[in-house]
Amino acid sequence: MEVCLMIEGQEDVTWEDWLALAAACEEHRVGTMFRSDHYLSVDDRRERGSLDAWGTITALGATTEKLRLGTMVSPATFRHPGVLAKAAVTADHVSGGRVEVGIGAGWWEREHELYGFDLPEIEPRMEALEEQMQLSAVTGVKDRSISSASTTGRTSSTRCRSRCSSRCR
Repeated sequence: MEVCLMIEGQEDVTWEDWLALAAACEEHRVGTMFRSDHYLSVDDRRERGSLDAWGTITALGATTEKLRLGTMVSPATFRHPGVLAKAAVTADHVSGGRVEVGIGAGWWEREHELYGFDLPEIEPRMEALEEQMQLSAVTGVKDRSISSASTTGRTSSTRCRSRCSSRCR
């Protein structure tokens, strides 16, 4: 059995907290640490800060040795598919191949509004999610699971078999 940890990073988790969490995971053989990809407290507590999910994952990838890192989940509404794919590939290279990419359709209207992201109706969001999944499978993290979640909370996983070529580095 593998133990994984999921942290709600938007609830005022500082860089020092991330470093301590990652060190504790490695020390106690926690296999993977996931973090949410939100910019705003889901409790709508504006005093709580949040570091960017992919910036955090990339930085932790450089400071850890064995811990797998990933998002649960990155909304398709936050990043263009190419931007997400490049962020994931970068984090995967920095970490030596220890990145998991979890993607979803996006859901929280207030967060989208405050950060200037469009939150279309469900059908266009699901189309954007499909585009994220396709681009991630072609250019994204090599030989890693790509997980997707709909706004209903159902999650599915597929294996990404494509190798990252020199054109996507």
